Amino acid sequence: EQNGILHGKNIKMMPDKSINMTQYTPRKGREQWDLVPEEVKKVLRHEKVKDIPKNFMVKNNKKYDGFVNKLGDGTITEWSVSNNADNPALTAIHETGHLLDFKFINSDQRKKILDAIKSSEEYKVMKGRYDEIGPQSEEGKKLDNWLKDEELLARGYAQYISQKNGGELLAQLEKDAKLGVGRVFFSKSDEIKSLFDSTIQEVGL
Repeated sequence: EQNGILHGKNIKMMPDKSINMTQYTPRKGREQWDLVPEEVKKVLRHEKVKDIPKNFMVKNNKKYDGFVNKLGDGTITEWSVSNNADNPALTAIHETGHLLDFKFINSDQRKKILDAIKSSEEYKVMKGRYDEIGPQSEEGKKLDNWLKDEELLARGYAQYISQKNGGELLAQLEKDAKLGVGRVFFSKSDEIKSLFDSTIQEVGL
């Protein structure tokens, strides 16, 4: 390990030397990484999180498209996007939303963003569906996860970044939003954008 970056067999460095990727899918990995906006990469390179190992399309994780591993004491041990992710660039933005949540924003900023998301009709439909079916079914288990505050905020961040940048990122998000009740595109987009704009400015990003 060097400068908080994992090194090992079948791993090669990304061009900015801050993210690892697999040698098996270099073209796809680089194409997807190029879709991630600079403002997101800026978060990943920030002093607060620079020592957290970050892997992009390295791990063959069939259970998760990506994850941020947070221990009980708040320590973050890894940021990762699986090479099985349907939309790796969008997943990278979502997982960076978790870093923003865990390491940068305060409780007041977090509450304002979540209040905006929870006031959207899409959230109310999702919550209503969960209240109707409960957590026992496969759909219910997914909704139980998607309704968690940290997941709502990360998805809000992914929507915010995708709408700002448009193009393929926004197309991916809109496609993803059609896959099920929990994969929503929050209608309070102007309010959510304004809150993320001000929050990111306040935390110095």
